[in-house]
Amino acid sequence: MSAGELSPGQIENLKRAIRDAEESSEVTFSLFLGPAEGDPHLHARALHSRLESPEESVLILCDPTSRALEIVTGRIAGRSVSDDQANLAAVSMSGDFAAGNILGGLEKGIRQLGESARKPPKLHAYSEQ
Repeated sequence: MSAGELSPGQIENLKRAIRDAEESSEVTFSLFLGPAEGDPHLHARALHSRLESPEESVLILCDPTSRALEIVTGRIAGRSVSDDQANLAAVSMSGDFAAGNILGGLEKGIRQLGESARKPPKLHAYSEQ
């Protein structure tokens, strides 16, 4: 499966998951769905480095054919999405992938990463004296 094999509705669902994750956080999310060129980890890193703001971005690479999943976080994005949180999202996605639900797993994983990177609520102390 690659992005070219998706219906317009499926593409819109993935875009909505990315939009929701970005709106709830200060992180930019990108998804690459398709065959990785060579080593998936190196390919994911190369794609991530070419993003507009790689330091503030998370890239998810999913190659269903080779069963590869990579999550790359930039330095600033890594303050909001820890390696442990990325690993938990990967485990969650992998469970859905194993059940044959690639798109559902991606949507769930993107939303989970967005929740991990959620902006903390602003608390204001106000006192009148």
